[in-house]
Amino acid sequence: MTEKSFDTIVSVLIDSKIIAMKFNEDGINDNYIENINFALSELKEMKNNGKITQ
Repeated sequence: MTEKSFDTIVSVLIDSKIIAMKFNEDGINDNYIENINFALSELKEMKNNGKITQ
């Protein structure tokens, strides 16, 4: 995965998480937010392991 693609994916996930948190009445988006957090953690691990190219 290129760094540009990585940055785009991370940005979209963070934006989506912010929106989900903003409209998380009665915990309706809790699972979705948790899945985003997991995806962001995996992406961070990929970057730390050198799997993101320039």
